Amino acid sequence: MLQSLNLSDGTRMIYVDGNGQKIVDSNTLLSDKAESFVNLNSFKYGISGKNGNSTEVINGTKFLITYSPVEILSNTWIVMLMQPG
Repeated sequence: MLQSLNLSDGTRMIYVDGNGQKIVDSNTLLSDKAESFVNLNSFKYGISGKNGNSTEVINGTKFLITYSPVEILSNTWIVMLMQPG
């Protein structure tokens, strides 16, 4: 369902589990690639129950990340919208 979103180039929407591991990715080229976001401040804030925005550098690229915790099947996951810039 995320892959049907019409996001601009480089923008991704991902779901991250409580361990920081990517579960779902809107980017079809990266959807099968295992990724960890456990070291990002946006993950740390989200897992602590906060939502907001953070600027982070991932693999040399600066991203604006909007994050929010969600309860899914009694687990806290983090939804992240990642926009390069």
